[in-house]
Amino acid sequence: MKLDDVQRNYDRLSRSYDFWNRWLIEPFVGIEGLRQRTVDALELPQGGSVLDIACGTGLNLPYLARQVGPEGQLVGLDYSPGMLAQAGRRAQAAGWENVRLVQGDAAVLAGVGGPFDGVMSTWALGIVDDLPAALRRAVEVLRPGGRLAILDLDRSRAERGLRRLFDPILHLGLRLSGVDSAEDLDDERLAQRWQDGQAFLHQALEDVRVERNTWGSGFLLLGRRPERDDE
Repeated sequence: MKLDDVQRNYDRLSRSYDFWNRWLIEPFVGIEGLRQRTVDALELPQGGSVLDIACGTGLNLPYLARQVGPEGQLVGLDYSPGMLAQAGRRAQAAGWENVRLVQGDAAVLAGVGGPFDGVMSTWALGIVDDLPAALRRAVEVLRPGGRLAILDLDRSRAERGLRRLFDPILHLGLRLSGVDSAEDLDDERLAQRWQDGQAFLHQALEDVRVERNTWGSGFLLLGRRPERDDE
């Protein structure tokens, strides 16, 4: 999805995004359990630092705040000011004074700081226009030994299970709501983007493992930046 479309669609969606997440996505995907699994896999230390790329309305923040504690550093980046405003309200209501929100492009990561103990993204990088650049930057802002966790979809349709019956309804809802475009839901294009993306991450990281989820349509990729990068 082009950046102008991201900002326009997600600014418009920002006030209703949590509603769509709860009633459209959660029943089909079990999204909250997967968020928890993604954060747990980072193995963040108390007082550690973490970057949430395309943080949206801050739905990952409760899990991250418990992991790093009040002495930790949480940075959320999103291109949509509207989504960041919702994330800011969530952080303020919870009293998380260690959350810093940055408006910017996932393919650039300007202003996020770092290096970080952990970098994560949930169901977002797949729609980034320049996915190779976004993956390179995600690795670059990790400290040596830091962990990366990406939860995303590399298939637009479930391979098995009852969700196959509901995918047409789900896709229609995603397109009408503006969460995804027709291009984002192109199964062949999506699979090729992530085939290339995962190949890069297998080269750039150590201890890479991939867990399949969402009835074969999604994955959680985990890896660690080498303590010493090859020259």
